[in-house]
Amino acid sequence: MRNIFDKFDQSPIWIRLSVLSMLVVVLVAGLLFVKPDNKIAKQTTTPTSYSKRSSAKASTTDKVAADKTKAALTQTVTDAEEAVKTLEAEQTEANATAAQTAVDKVKDEEAKARLQARIQLVKEAMAAAQASAVQQAPVQQQQPVYQAPAVQTPAAPVEAPTQNPETPSTSTTPQQQQ
Repeated sequence: MRNIFDKFDQSPIWIRLSVLSMLVVVLVAGLLFVKPDNKIAKQTTTPTSYSKRSSAKASTTDKVAADKTKAALTQTVTDAEEAVKTLEAEQTEANATAAQTAVDKVKDEEAKARLQARIQLVKEAMAAAQASAVQQAPVQQQQPVYQAPAVQTPAAPVEAPTQNPETPSTSTTPQQQQ
């Protein structure tokens, strides 16, 4: 071993640098390729072979469960987007309720907020359309109807019975005459 180091010390500088750079490249390549397999290295340090198998099975089932969870989350987001698209196409209360229910099931907060904003825009548009329809209906009913003015025809003068102080009225009673 000492002989190798003596030869290395006596070699030119470019050989020393090239050997050093090759060692660095091997070290970096080893770190890049070994890092993903770090879990496997930890599993091999366990003392029993049963724990190796169970941990390998557990990690496999964890990966499958994680994949299923991601697929379920993606599916709920897709379903919610379809419900919102249906709501945007046909703006009805039933579609608004269905879209809101689908969005409430979404776990991803960013997607949920985006879809909720779209639902809110459609609800505002529906409210504005309903308000304009309500305003239009009374305006059509309140259009003035032309009515001819009432014509007053001069009536024949009604002569009121005049009472002459000398003639007693017919409606008087005998007690009043005394």
